[in-house]
Amino acid sequence: MEDEASLALTKQFERAVSYLNEQKGLKFGNDIKLLFYGYFKQAMQGPCTTKKPGFFEIEGRAKW
Repeated sequence: MEDEASLALTKQFERAVSYLNEQKGLKFGNDIKLLFYGYFKQAMQGPCTTKKPGFFEIEGRAKW
C-alpha cells in the first residue's frame, strides 16, 4: 500500500496533468514539451532503461 506522501504526490501529479490538458489556448515550444514529456515518463515508468537511440534518430534522441 502506498504511504501518504506517495499518495499526495500522485494526486498532485494528476492535478498538474489535468491542468495542462485543460489549457487548450496555451502554445508550448518544443523545449517545454520535451521537459513535460520527460517528467511524465519519469513519473509513469521510472528511470530510463532503454538504449540511447542512434545519431540519425533525431526525435528519439530528443525524447531519450
